[in-house]
Amino acid sequence: MRTDYEILGLQENASQAEIKRAYFRLIRQYTPEKDPERFQEIRRAYENLKEDGKSDAVKVNLEVPDDELARKLLEQIEKAYTKKRFGEVLGVAQEAVRVFGEYSGFLYFLGIAQRMTGSTGKSVRTFEKLVQKHPQEKKFQGELAISYQERGYGKKAFAAFEKAYDMGYRNLDFMTLFGICCQERKNYVRGLQIVEESIEAAKKRQPRPLPDLVNLFTGGMTLGMQISDESFLKMEKAYETFLYDTGSGLESVEEMLWESLNAVGAAAVSCCRDTRIPMERSPKLKVSFKTAKEGIFGLLKAAEEVLPDSVEEWKRLRWRLSIVSIQNEPGLSEAVKGVFLAFDREEEWPQEDAQYGRFIQLDAKLCLIEEWPRVQKELELVKKLYPEAYVSVEEVFQQIARTKDPDRLRDMLLKDYTRLEQYYEGCYFERYPQRRPVKEKQTWDSEMEGTFRRTGKKIGRNDPCPCGSGKKYKNCCGRGIS
Repeated sequence: MRTDYEILGLQENASQAEIKRAYFRLIRQYTPEKDPERFQEIRRAYENLKEDGKSDAVKVNLEVPDDELARKLLEQIEKAYTKKRFGEVLGVAQEAVRVFGEYSGFLYFLGIAQRMTGSTGKSVRTFEKLVQKHPQEKKFQGELAISYQERGYGKKAFAAFEKAYDMGYRNLDFMTLFGICCQERKNYVRGLQIVEESIEAAKKRQPRPLPDLVNLFTGGMTLGMQISDESFLKMEKAYETFLYDTGSGLESVEEMLWESLNAVGAAAVSCCRDTRIPMERSPKLKVSFKTAKEGIFGLLKAAEEVLPDSVEEWKRLRWRLSIVSIQNEPGLSEAVKGVFLAFDREEEWPQEDAQYGRFIQLDAKLCLIEEWPRVQKELELVKKLYPEAYVSVEEVFQQIARTKDPDRLRDMLLKDYTRLEQYYEGCYFERYPQRRPVKEKQTWDSEMEGTFRRTGKKIGRNDPCPCGSGKKYKNCCGRGIS
């Protein structure tokens, strides 16, 4: 069985910031509607590993009978709950309910334990009872919403989240899950409202919960790009202000910030409404390419300025996002875009893919030669807009620019390309079919002279061998021939 750390993809000594970063990333990847079992597993692992913050505690009136045994059972439950021994909480709470009945003090912990041990259906029924018995208790309503979501009841979860919110429930974990629920239900405007309120509340806390804020801004950017240019830019400006205000304090969440800008940036410039090559299985967004590019590269500039010691890491991220942006940049030909795709690897191709890597690079070079020198103006545009990306493939352009005989260079590259093309699929021959070499048909003697006909007498097995050895044919040149 995997440990909680393994479920979140972490080492045993991971910090709370690393735990939160992994949790926030995974719950957006494995949402309750797409993969409810994985979502529940991630939630349980996070609940087991996180350190409870006092600032998020919500007072709730838990009723128990006026009995010494009942009070001892509640103390035992609370002690096990504090140590996150949810199996023990479940057993004691069930026994307490059996002996004393359905008091809120026992039902509340029973519902939590049921959810944390994977029995989300039972948890839903338990919190439904609590809400029915105590309709004014916002904590119970909030836990019911979370149980609905973990069970995969999206419509019911959204209604329960709204009700708990209207009652004044503002637990940060609750608000985060509410925002994800809004995104799943495609109610992006409402989701963005929730995120904006959560950001303002988190900013007022001391010390500032930086991992939570980075996660909230990531969610806000994701929701904004699904609404409009204005919503996206508004959230981007707020994110940028947060970076400048926090300054060097961001060092503790630098890796989380890098992942945030990488994920948001790649999605924005790849899936914008005027994209040409969207990410796999990703719908087009409402934000335009121009706005997405302006916002993302503005955030990168802010990150470079407030964290100058890691400027190389931010340049590497700028390079990655530049490669993606080039594919949607208007005015660039497919030949130029293809070169950046073929040479976008940060490291050498692994040994098992080296031959394929060689093939796609040859494919890109050949297409570029066909369009040379018409594409030189395009390269100047790339050099101006995306200098990091241009430098990474400048050598390819210079090789073609320096050659005095493009035809000879093309023929030289074609030899390797033609050999590899029988194993891989490229676009060079598809775009320029006239360059495909004409294969010579192999001609056999029978095709040249017609059907073979014997002109002399057939040699018999017992006839003298025609080689002149004096032996019979079957014992000499005809040996082994049936």
